[in-house]
Amino acid sequence: MMRSKTVEEYLASPMTSKITDGRPEVYRVYVEDMLNVCKDLSDVTSDMVTDTCTDQLLEAVPTSLQKHMHIWP
Repeated sequence: MMRSKTVEEYLASPMTSKITDGRPEVYRVYVEDMLNVCKDLSDVTSDMVTDTCTDQLLEAVPTSLQKHMHIWP
């Protein structure tokens, strides 16, 4: 969980290295911002954000907008 890690710990994690193609330092500013926000999240808030972001039916989004979306598996 991001809340329990420092910026250095997060950047040093194997997952971060893989996501950043071995260049985690490039994403330091983003990680710092995410960790700053995450420290105030509760488990309930985190679950609600995840549900909100992932519980959208793609069919409900107009085709004209879908072509501008980036969806990661």
